[in-house]
Amino acid sequence: MGRMVVHLMRMLSVSLQIEYLLKKLAEAMGSGWHQEQFEHYKISLDAHREGLSAWELIELIGSGRFSKGMDRQTVSMAINEVFNELILDVLKQGYMWKKGHRRKNWTERWFVLKPDVISYYVSEDLKDKRGDIVLDDSCSVEALPDKDGKKCLFLIKNLEKCFEISASDKKKRQEWIQAIQTTVNLLRLGEPPLHKEARQKRKALRQKLQAEQEELERQMRELQVANENKQKELETVRK
Repeated sequence: MGRMVVHLMRMLSVSLQIEYLLKKLAEAMGSGWHQEQFEHYKISLDAHREGLSAWELIELIGSGRFSKGMDRQTVSMAINEVFNELILDVLKQGYMWKKGHRRKNWTERWFVLKPDVISYYVSEDLKDKRGDIVLDDSCSVEALPDKDGKKCLFLIKNLEKCFEISASDKKKRQEWIQAIQTTVNLLRLGEPPLHKEARQKRKALRQKLQAEQEELERQMRELQVANENKQKELETVRK
Protein backbone atom coordinates (compact mmCIF):
# COMPACT_ATOMS: atom_id res chain seq x y z
CA MET A 1 0.00 0.00 0.00
CA GLY A 2 2.85 2.38 0.83
CA ARG A 3 4.33 2.15 -2.69
CA MET A 4 0.95 2.93 -4.26
CA VAL A 5 0.57 6.00 -2.05
CA VAL A 6 4.07 7.16 -3.05
CA HIS A 7 3.03 7.03 -6.73
CA LEU A 8 -0.21 8.86 -5.98
CA MET A 9 1.65 11.52 -4.02
CA ARG A 10 3.60 12.47 -7.15
CA MET A 11 0.32 13.95 -8.37
CA LEU A 12 -0.11 16.04 -5.22
CA SER A 13 1.49 19.38 -4.54
CA VAL A 14 -1.29 21.66 -3.28
CA SER A 15 -4.56 21.27 -1.40
CA LEU A 16 -6.57 20.98 -4.65
CA GLN A 17 -4.84 17.73 -5.62
CA ILE A 18 -5.02 16.35 -2.09
CA GLU A 19 -8.74 17.13 -1.96
CA TYR A 20 -9.23 15.35 -5.30
CA LEU A 21 -7.42 12.21 -4.09
CA LEU A 22 -9.32 12.11 -0.79
CA LYS A 23 -12.61 12.47 -2.67
CA LYS A 24 -11.66 9.55 -4.95
CA LEU A 25 -10.81 7.44 -1.90
CA ALA A 26 -14.11 8.34 -0.21
CA GLU A 27 -15.96 7.36 -3.40
CA ALA A 28 -14.08 4.04 -3.64
CA MET A 29 -14.86 3.27 0.02
CA GLY A 30 -18.53 4.09 -0.49
CA SER A 31 -18.45 6.76 2.20
CA GLY A 32 -19.76 10.29 1.92
CA TRP A 33 -17.59 13.33 1.32
CA HIS A 34 -17.77 16.13 3.89
CA GLN A 35 -16.52 19.35 2.31
CA GLU A 36 -16.83 21.35 5.53
CA GLN A 37 -14.57 18.87 7.33
CA PHE A 38 -11.95 19.18 4.60
CA GLU A 39 -12.13 23.00 4.73
CA HIS A 40 -11.18 22.83 8.42
CA TYR A 41 -8.33 20.46 7.62
CA LYS A 42 -7.14 22.69 4.75
CA ILE A 43 -6.29 25.44 7.21
CA SER A 44 -3.52 23.28 8.65
CA LEU A 45 -2.66 22.01 5.17
CA ASP A 46 -1.81 25.52 4.00
CA ALA A 47 1.32 25.33 6.17
CA HIS A 48 2.63 22.55 3.86
CA ARG A 49 3.73 24.72 0.96
CA GLU A 50 5.27 21.75 -0.85
CA GLY A 51 2.32 19.44 -0.17
CA LEU A 52 2.22 16.32 2.01
CA SER A 53 4.83 13.62 2.01
CA ALA A 54 3.73 10.07 1.20
CA TRP A 55 4.04 9.07 4.86
CA GLU A 56 2.02 12.07 6.01
CA LEU A 57 -0.75 11.04 3.61
CA ILE A 58 -0.64 7.43 4.88
CA GLU A 59 -0.90 8.75 8.44
CA LEU A 60 -3.83 10.98 7.43
CA ILE A 61 -5.74 8.11 5.82
CA GLY A 62 -4.92 5.77 8.71
CA SER A 63 -6.13 8.31 11.27
CA GLY A 64 -9.71 7.76 10.10
CA ARG A 65 -10.31 11.47 9.68
CA PHE A 66 -11.70 10.94 6.17
CA SER A 67 -12.39 7.20 6.45
CA LYS A 68 -14.35 7.06 9.69
CA GLY A 69 -15.89 3.67 10.39
CA MET A 70 -13.94 1.93 7.59
CA ASP A 71 -11.86 -1.14 8.38
CA ARG A 72 -8.27 -1.44 7.21
CA GLN A 73 -9.12 -3.86 4.39
CA THR A 74 -11.73 -1.48 2.94
CA VAL A 75 -9.27 1.42 3.02
CA SER A 76 -6.55 -0.72 1.42
CA MET A 77 -8.89 -1.85 -1.37
CA ALA A 78 -9.95 1.77 -1.98
CA ILE A 79 -6.32 2.89 -2.31
CA ASN A 80 -5.70 0.03 -4.73
CA GLU A 81 -8.74 1.01 -6.82
CA VAL A 82 -7.73 4.68 -6.98
CA PHE A 83 -4.13 3.72 -7.80
CA ASN A 84 -5.33 1.51 -10.67
CA GLU A 85 -7.44 4.30 -12.14
CA LEU A 86 -5.16 7.31 -11.71
CA ILE A 87 -1.81 5.64 -12.36
CA LEU A 88 -2.53 2.52 -14.45
CA ASP A 89 -5.57 3.83 -16.37
CA VAL A 90 -7.64 0.83 -15.21
CA LEU A 91 -11.24 2.04 -15.17
CA LYS A 92 -12.77 -1.24 -14.01
CA GLN A 93 -11.72 -4.86 -13.52
CA GLY A 94 -13.09 -8.13 -12.26
CA TYR A 95 -14.03 -11.74 -13.02
CA MET A 96 -16.85 -12.47 -15.45
CA TRP A 97 -17.81 -15.31 -17.80
CA LYS A 98 -17.24 -15.02 -21.56
CA LYS A 99 -18.87 -17.10 -24.28
CA GLY A 100 -16.45 -18.54 -26.83
CA HIS A 101 -16.84 -17.77 -30.53
CA ARG A 102 -15.95 -21.25 -31.81
CA ARG A 103 -16.85 -23.79 -29.14
CA LYS A 104 -19.65 -21.63 -27.69
CA ASN A 105 -18.60 -22.69 -24.20
CA TRP A 106 -18.46 -20.33 -21.22
CA THR A 107 -15.12 -19.59 -19.56
CA GLU A 108 -14.36 -17.42 -16.57
CA ARG A 109 -11.93 -14.60 -17.35
CA TRP A 110 -10.43 -11.61 -15.58
CA PHE A 111 -11.52 -8.47 -17.46
CA VAL A 112 -9.67 -5.14 -17.41
CA LEU A 113 -11.31 -2.02 -18.84
CA LYS A 114 -9.00 0.77 -20.05
CA PRO A 115 -9.82 3.96 -22.00
CA ASP A 116 -9.86 2.23 -25.41
CA VAL A 117 -9.78 -1.53 -24.82
CA ILE A 118 -11.09 -4.35 -22.64
CA SER A 119 -8.46 -7.06 -22.15
CA TYR A 120 -9.26 -10.44 -20.67
CA TYR A 121 -6.91 -12.86 -18.92
CA VAL A 122 -6.96 -16.34 -17.42
CA SER A 123 -6.59 -14.85 -13.93
CA GLU A 124 -6.01 -11.59 -12.13
CA ASP A 125 -2.23 -12.06 -12.09
CA LEU A 126 -2.37 -10.85 -15.75
CA LYS A 127 0.23 -13.42 -16.86
CA ASP A 128 -1.86 -15.19 -19.51
CA LYS A 129 -3.71 -12.74 -21.75
CA ARG A 130 -6.39 -14.35 -23.92
CA GLY A 131 -7.59 -11.43 -26.02
CA ASP A 132 -8.74 -7.83 -26.42
CA ILE A 133 -12.07 -6.18 -27.12
CA VAL A 134 -11.10 -3.01 -28.96
CA LEU A 135 -13.33 -0.05 -28.14
CA ASP A 136 -14.06 2.78 -30.57
CA ASP A 137 -16.86 5.21 -31.36
CA SER A 138 -18.83 2.49 -33.18
CA CYS A 139 -19.06 0.16 -30.17
CA SER A 140 -22.27 -0.57 -28.33
CA VAL A 141 -23.20 -2.40 -25.14
CA GLU A 142 -26.59 -3.73 -24.06
CA ALA A 143 -28.18 -6.09 -21.54
CA LEU A 144 -29.36 -9.53 -22.70
CA PRO A 145 -32.01 -11.90 -21.34
CA ASP A 146 -30.85 -15.01 -19.46
CA LYS A 147 -29.93 -18.01 -21.62
CA ASP A 148 -27.64 -21.06 -21.77
CA GLY A 149 -28.03 -21.36 -18.02
CA LYS A 150 -26.29 -18.01 -17.61
CA LYS A 151 -27.75 -14.93 -15.95
CA CYS A 152 -26.89 -11.22 -15.86
CA LEU A 153 -25.81 -11.24 -19.50
CA PHE A 154 -24.75 -8.32 -21.65
CA LEU A 155 -23.44 -7.91 -25.18
CA ILE A 156 -20.50 -5.84 -26.43
CA LYS A 157 -20.37 -5.12 -30.16
CA ASN A 158 -17.43 -3.67 -32.05
CA LEU A 159 -16.45 -3.65 -35.73
CA GLU A 160 -14.95 -7.15 -35.53
CA LYS A 161 -17.16 -9.28 -33.27
CA CYS A 162 -19.93 -9.55 -30.73
CA PHE A 163 -18.94 -10.62 -27.20
CA GLU A 164 -21.44 -12.19 -24.82
CA ILE A 165 -20.52 -11.67 -21.17
CA SER A 166 -22.08 -12.92 -17.93
CA ALA A 167 -21.60 -10.90 -14.75
CA SER A 168 -21.93 -12.28 -11.22
CA ASP A 169 -25.11 -10.31 -10.45
CA LYS A 170 -27.36 -7.57 -11.80
CA LYS A 171 -25.51 -4.84 -9.94
CA LYS A 172 -22.16 -5.85 -11.45
CA ARG A 173 -23.72 -6.10 -14.90
CA GLN A 174 -25.09 -2.57 -14.64
CA GLU A 175 -21.75 -1.25 -13.37
CA TRP A 176 -19.93 -2.79 -16.34
CA ILE A 177 -22.49 -1.60 -18.89
CA GLN A 178 -22.31 1.93 -17.48
CA ALA A 179 -18.49 1.96 -17.36
CA ILE A 180 -18.19 0.69 -20.95
CA GLN A 181 -20.86 3.08 -22.23
CA THR A 182 -19.14 6.03 -20.55
CA THR A 183 -15.83 5.01 -22.14
CA VAL A 184 -17.40 4.70 -25.61
CA ASN A 185 -19.18 8.05 -25.22
CA LEU A 186 -15.86 9.75 -24.41
CA LEU A 187 -14.30 8.12 -27.48
CA ARG A 188 -17.14 9.46 -29.62
CA LEU A 189 -16.61 12.94 -28.26
CA GLY A 190 -12.86 12.66 -28.65
CA GLU A 191 -12.42 13.51 -24.98
CA PRO A 192 -9.98 11.98 -22.48
CA PRO A 193 -11.12 9.73 -19.62
CA LEU A 194 -12.71 11.62 -16.75
CA HIS A 195 -9.74 11.23 -14.41
CA LYS A 196 -7.35 12.47 -17.11
CA GLU A 197 -9.61 15.42 -17.88
CA ALA A 198 -9.67 16.30 -14.19
CA ARG A 199 -5.87 15.98 -14.11
CA GLN A 200 -5.55 18.34 -17.09
CA LYS A 201 -7.87 20.87 -15.44
CA ARG A 202 -5.85 20.74 -12.22
CA LYS A 203 -2.64 21.20 -14.19
CA ALA A 204 -4.11 24.19 -16.04
CA LEU A 205 -5.23 25.70 -12.73
CA ARG A 206 -1.79 25.17 -11.21
CA GLN A 207 -0.17 26.87 -14.19
CA LYS A 208 -2.63 29.76 -13.97
CA LEU A 209 -2.00 30.24 -10.25
CA GLN A 210 1.76 30.00 -10.79
CA ALA A 211 1.61 32.59 -13.58
CA GLU A 212 -0.41 34.93 -11.36
CA GLN A 213 2.08 34.45 -8.52
CA GLU A 214 5.03 35.17 -10.83
CA GLU A 215 3.30 38.29 -12.18
CA LEU A 216 2.63 39.52 -8.65
CA GLU A 217 6.27 38.92 -7.70
CA ARG A 218 7.40 40.81 -10.83
CA GLN A 219 5.19 43.78 -9.95
CA MET A 220 6.50 43.74 -6.38
CA ARG A 221 10.10 43.74 -7.65
CA GLU A 222 9.35 46.66 -9.97
CA LEU A 223 7.71 48.54 -7.12
CA GLN A 224 10.72 47.85 -4.89
CA VAL A 225 13.15 49.10 -7.57
CA ALA A 226 11.02 52.20 -8.10
CA ASN A 227 11.02 52.92 -4.37
CA GLU A 228 14.78 52.44 -4.16
CA ASN A 229 15.31 54.85 -7.09
CA LYS A 230 13.00 57.37 -5.46
CA GLN A 231 15.00 57.15 -2.24
CA LYS A 232 18.24 57.73 -4.16
CA GLU A 233 16.74 60.80 -5.85
CA LEU A 234 15.66 62.22 -2.51
CA GLU A 235 19.10 61.63 -1.01
CA THR A 236 20.69 63.37 -4.02
CA VAL A 237 18.40 66.40 -3.58
CA ARG A 238 19.26 66.62 0.12
CA LYS A 239 22.97 66.75 -0.71
